[in-house]
Amino acid sequence: MSIQAAANELTKEIERLTKIRDSLLAGVSSPSVTAEPITASPAKRAAKKTSAKKAAKKGAKRAAPATTVAPAKKRVMSEATKKKISDGHKRRAAAAKKATPEK
Repeated sequence: MSIQAAANELTKEIERLTKIRDSLLAGVSSPSVTAEPITASPAKRAAKKTSAKKAAKKGAKRAAPATTVAPAKKRVMSEATKKKISDGHKRRAAAAKKATPEK
């Protein structure tokens, strides 16, 4: 199902629900505001769903972006920075080991 078709269906459903709400607020049960009966057989509904899926796939292929996003640049660290990070890890590990009581 295309986005446009889905938007149209949602709009119709919103209008239907608004009519029901308004009739309930007025205290009138209107027979004109009822749920639409499903008249299609299960096989026809299944066929309709699969054709909608195929159409959505076709639409998705055409709607692909023209440009691709470049991958994130890899972070480059100097040796001094790597050493600082490593020393920090060692210091925290030693502090954690010191803080835990021995059994």
